[in-house]
Amino acid sequence: GIVVEFADMGVVKKVGKKLWTRKTMHFGEVHGWSNIPLQEAERALRENPETNEYKIVEEKRRYVRLMPSEEDPSGRLLIYRTARTKTTLKGFGRQYWAHFEGNPLWKKEIQGGYRSGRAHTTGCLAVVDQDHPLILVHQESGEVETTRWPKE
Repeated sequence: GIVVEFADMGVVKKVGKKLWTRKTMHFGEVHGWSNIPLQEAERALRENPETNEYKIVEEKRRYVRLMPSEEDPSGRLLIYRTARTKTTLKGFGRQYWAHFEGNPLWKKEIQGGYRSGRAHTTGCLAVVDQDHPLILVHQESGEVETTRWPKE
C-alpha cells in the first residue's frame, strides 16, 4: 500500500426538505420529510413564504479524506475489514457470529443485511497501530477465533 494522510472531517450543509404525506390503513395519515435540491426549496419559499411544505435546514455531515503523503506512517495503518453473521433458516440459533473489538485510533462501522434479518455484515474502516488494534471475534460451532490487526 501507499502512505496516506488521513483526516476525519465534518461540515455543515444547507439542505432543502419537502413534506410528504401518505395514508395507510393501519396508522392513518403519516408524514415525513424528503431531501430535495436546495434551489428547489429556495424557489418554493420565495414564491410562497407562508408554506409549511418546504424548509431549509442545516445538516452535519462527516467525511473521511485520504491524500497521498510522504510522511513516515509511524506504524499506523488504515484497514477495512468485514464481520459476517448468519442465523439458521428456522431461526433456532446462529450458524456463525462475528463482531469487532479492540481500541483503534479511529474507526467507523457500517452495517447491512438481508431483509429477513437472518444474515448481516458489519464493515469497519479503522486506523490501527500495535497499541491500538482492531480485533475480529468470530464464533462458529462453539469455537471462538480472534484475528488481530495489525498482527503482533
